[in-house]
Amino acid sequence: MSNFLDIFNKQYFPPEKDEDFVLRKSQIELLNQLAKGDTIKETAERMNLKYYNLQKRTQLLYKKFNVKTRKELISKAIKYKIIKTSAITPKFRKRFLKNMPVEIEPLPTKPRFKLEDDEITLLKLSATGATRKEITKQMHLYNVYAANCIASRACYNLYASNITQAVAIAKVLNLI
Repeated sequence: MSNFLDIFNKQYFPPEKDEDFVLRKSQIELLNQLAKGDTIKETAERMNLKYYNLQKRTQLLYKKFNVKTRKELISKAIKYKIIKTSAITPKFRKRFLKNMPVEIEPLPTKPRFKLEDDEITLLKLSATGATRKEITKQMHLYNVYAANCIASRACYNLYASNITQAVAIAKVLNLI
């Protein structure tokens, strides 16, 4: 009797992360192709399989993950860390990652290097909403390229991917 319950529980309630929840290399490859947004037909051509066979494999994955849609399948595969979010093409990121929790990186406690005066000035001007042209004039720079170089340096030193993040981090660290 316990054997039947074990089989039932494994079939309808897949474990969060367990040795029993192992996928074959071809299943992981199929998940990656589905995450890219490819249709089953396109994936079958890429994997040199017949459409019907790949359709059956996809249905088995749906059953194994206990889901009904591709969106749920990809979300669970990411949740179980079977595939990475980088496998999803930008076209389908919004669709598949819509309700996924975003992993927020902790803010830096200090800059990589001491910020130079020109970087601090640029951050202050950017915080006020000044454009690069206006920043170039106010800082008496030769051209916009010089302002971009200073902005890149500030972003690097503050571990930011863009100037908006750099301004926010600088405010949190009381640099501006």
